[in-house]
Amino acid sequence: MSELSERLKTISSGSKTPCPLGKILLDLDKETSEALQLALESRVATRIIHLELSGAGMKIGRDTITQHRNGWCRCGKGQ
Repeated sequence: MSELSERLKTISSGSKTPCPLGKILLDLDKETSEALQLALESRVATRIIHLELSGAGMKIGRDTITQHRNGWCRCGKGQ
C-alpha cells in the first residue's frame, strides 16, 4: 500500500475525540452540561453562548460553537 493511501485511510476513519465544544460538554458536571446542551439546541444566538462560556473562563471560538451546533464538527450531528 502506498504512503498516500495509508494517509487517506487514516483521515477517512475520522477522529475518535470530540471537538473542543464536545470536550467541554464531557468535562462539565451533568447539570451544567445539560444546560449548555439545551442552549445549543435552542434559538439562543451563538454570540450569547460564547459570551457565557468565555465569561466562565472557557476558551472557545464562536466558529467552533457554530460548527458544533450545525453538526459540522467531528462530533457529528446527533452524537
